[in-house]
Amino acid sequence: MASINVDFSVGQGAISSRLYGAGLEHVGASVYGGFWTGPARPGDESRSAPPVHIGWREDVLTLARALRPGILRWPGGPFSQSYRWRDGVGPRGDRPLRFDHYWAKPEPNHVGTDEFLDLCRWIDAEPAITVNTRSARPEEAAAWVEYCNGSMLTSAGALRLANGQPNPWNARLWSVGSNNWDMGAPEAARRHNLFARAMRGVDPGIELTAIGGNPSNQSEWDKVVIGQTAEQFRHLGVWAFDGVASVEGDNPEDLFHAHVASAERILWTISNAAYRLDEMMLNGGAYVGVDGWGIWKQSRQGLQHDYDMSDALIAATVLHGLHRLAPRVGYAAWGNLVNALGLIQATERACWATPVYHIMKMFRDLHGTEATRCTVAGPAVAAPGGNSPVRSSRPPYKGMALIDASASRDVARGRYTLSVVNRSFSDRHDVEIDVKGLPTGIGATSHLLRAESPFAANSAKEPRAIEPFVFPIGQIPREYPFPAHSVTVLIWEETPGLT
Repeated sequence: MASINVDFSVGQGAISSRLYGAGLEHVGASVYGGFWTGPARPGDESRSAPPVHIGWREDVLTLARALRPGILRWPGGPFSQSYRWRDGVGPRGDRPLRFDHYWAKPEPNHVGTDEFLDLCRWIDAEPAITVNTRSARPEEAAAWVEYCNGSMLTSAGALRLANGQPNPWNARLWSVGSNNWDMGAPEAARRHNLFARAMRGVDPGIELTAIGGNPSNQSEWDKVVIGQTAEQFRHLGVWAFDGVASVEGDNPEDLFHAHVASAERILWTISNAAYRLDEMMLNGGAYVGVDGWGIWKQSRQGLQHDYDMSDALIAATVLHGLHRLAPRVGYAAWGNLVNALGLIQATERACWATPVYHIMKMFRDLHGTEATRCTVAGPAVAAPGGNSPVRSSRPPYKGMALIDASASRDVARGRYTLSVVNRSFSDRHDVEIDVKGLPTGIGATSHLLRAESPFAANSAKEPRAIEPFVFPIGQIPREYPFPAHSVTVLIWEETPGLT
């Protein structure tokens, strides 16, 4: 039998809301079509088109506002390295049409800096902006910082005023380049330093992210970048995507376990970056910034859509790991907010929340601001290796724990939280739970996310097939049942209903 021991009186590091972020890259229908449709046009009502708010679809906007992503990273990864920010400011009718060669699509520039920052304000997300270090110059990036954060008496600030925004946006998070591994670590570090000096010359208070390695080059890349740019960044960026689409023999249980073991490989990449920072920056002051993470296991226009319950288990397990790494990880962004690699899926006339969206929302809403002591003991399974059409074969993982958990507290709100993932394909697990450090006499409420099949997903026809089920349980029993392939969040509140 598995057991979980929690001590809410022992804090183990602050949990930042920045861990619950997402990307907003101009890829597929993640921005145009899926989220941004432009201002309402005559005749939209007759086409049953979703209403819009200043160009953003209201149905998607409603889900995004409910989610409240901790950060929203824009204009993306590869796309950002050909993006010129001046193309996306001023009257939309005057903005140039460009062609995005990386994703092979036209870029109308209708969503630019002001539209993005206005969206962040609407959905309560902190903006994180990526500058182009591949084809732009440091002076251009510095002017972008000035446009966002400078006084209207500055040159770029005056341009912002002319575009209808007198007050600075005060964007604090800036990534210096993205995905530029082909240029080599020494050149990436050289460019980082040039851009960082120019950008900080405009606003010394911004937080900069340097390009970190990926799973294939991480060790050597990070040594070079940290060694040459240590005084010029706050975060070391990491990308960690995984996923298994098939296994030998096509056994559903083998496929399930091979796929959910992706969480361990994602966390391995993030932990490696934290280890390298600790090893090389003995004075501290720098953190891992997860620029993109998630599941990318099959193609539809090259990117994963239609996340299912097994993906939700991976997301919850990775978030548990980020809680344990909380003192070392500054932020994290799931691949995308909408459509391609997206938490929200949208067709022309419908949208729905994926199971991964529900995990993000549950953790954002229910977990506290400080991780607390939580240990787990229990059975493990040997997860087989598997394959994916978008990456190399995934290796086996011999000791994947079936029960994973994380605990946190928010003393100011009187809330204590324990989340538990059951990664078993078909078995319920009755788990012994020992909880210390709770105020006396308060009962618990359960928020349960589960599905009949671990491969079940929401869809346009069944948008709410999988969503959290909430019920009071009072004093939890010594042995608590966790359904197969499920995520349970137990909360204790001194003032029930306080949010």
